[in-house]
Amino acid sequence: MRITLLLFTFCSWFTFSQEKIAQLPDELRESSALLKYKDVFISLNDSGNENALYVFNEKGILLNKCVIDNATNVDWEALSYDGDSTLFIGDIGNNDSKRTDQTIYSVSIQKVISDSLTVADSIRFNYPDQENFPPEEQNLYYDAETLIFRNDSLFVLTKNRTVPFDGIIKVYGMSTEPGIQTPKIYPVIHLEASSWIEDSATDGVLFGDLLFLMTYSKVYVFEWDGKAFIKSDTVFHFDFFTQKEGITVDDKFIYISEEIEEKLSDAAFLYRIQR
Repeated sequence: MRITLLLFTFCSWFTFSQEKIAQLPDELRESSALLKYKDVFISLNDSGNENALYVFNEKGILLNKCVIDNATNVDWEALSYDGDSTLFIGDIGNNDSKRTDQTIYSVSIQKVISDSLTVADSIRFNYPDQENFPPEEQNLYYDAETLIFRNDSLFVLTKNRTVPFDGIIKVYGMSTEPGIQTPKIYPVIHLEASSWIEDSATDGVLFGDLLFLMTYSKVYVFEWDGKAFIKSDTVFHFDFFTQKEGITVDDKFIYISEEIEEKLSDAAFLYRIQR
């Protein structure tokens, strides 16, 4: 059944129609991250799927599949790019908040674009404030689908699954050095304490000092003030529901990818929204 959201526009809140620009390649049935690099896109499938990245163009034509030979796809959920030569893969999905093996892989973006096989360095970490695996329902903060690179650091923003839902996103930072790390805890982000489907973060991307943070129903815009991400008044509301889990941004557009929802559609698509 298709779910239609009630939408309102006021102040700096915008309702926008996503322009469907391409069907995703058949290989991307569970696109859970999206990155635009020059004139191509890179995506991946999430838990239980192949340890591979997929490169495609704006028409949805698959250009390359690159297997990460020494990586395991426990639950790949995020991509980030350092603006130079390195692509980061976030194996950070943790639906039940009981993982102790979160991993961020780093690979050459050029090899991903051109080669069929490459290898990765890895960063392994746990959340320093998590005491129980899994915690009680009211403390289910440790799933994650957002990975951000900024100034030689990586930030993981969590996906809230608390019951009752409280809208809190935890933020953790670490260096890009391979090895075992203990992340630094940053100030939390507060979204509306509405519901998991409305305000649980499914992906995010940093463009300059602006963080575009996506949920299933909207995109929030935050600004980095040097110490924390501060929510702005700008919020973009989607005009229909699908399982949107990938977001990337350029100078003109916000691009969004989705997973196939068997009850809603037999295909997944790439969307574009003018900024």
